[in-house]
Amino acid sequence: AEKSVAHIPEEESFWANRGTRIHRALQDFFENGKETDFTEHDEQECYDILQYRVKRLTIKQLQSRVDMVECERRLWVYDGTEPIASGRADLFIFSGTTMLIVDFKSGRGNVTSADRNWQLATLALAAWQEYSDTIDNYLVALAQPFVPGDPVVCRYTSE
Repeated sequence: AEKSVAHIPEEESFWANRGTRIHRALQDFFENGKETDFTEHDEQECYDILQYRVKRLTIKQLQSRVDMVECERRLWVYDGTEPIASGRADLFIFSGTTMLIVDFKSGRGNVTSADRNWQLATLALAAWQEYSDTIDNYLVALAQPFVPGDPVVCRYTSE
């Protein structure tokens, strides 16, 4: 496989393949409502916890209102008409004038929290450039199955 932007070959590994399986299953669930049963207990646990974390985020941040869901979408940041950065999030949930952007991290390590995460800040800026005519609030979060507690949510506004 190749990374779509840089054309650098991706490294294959047990952990990368595991993450890809979990991400695809979550995409199938959020787009089509299709549940996946994994043969590996660790993968099933990760999948189940990530689903739960997104449901909690939806309840707490969006009061359970979901108008539309998109998965695995690349957004671009532009300087005028020149693309200068991009990012791809795992899940976009639209609720009225609010968008919740969630990136799944299926590993066991800690990742920089949403309020200090450049990847999520870039996604929020790219989403603002694309959706500022209909969206006023951009919430970003990392869903990590093996980090205790609810995900940190960072809010960006059009102001």
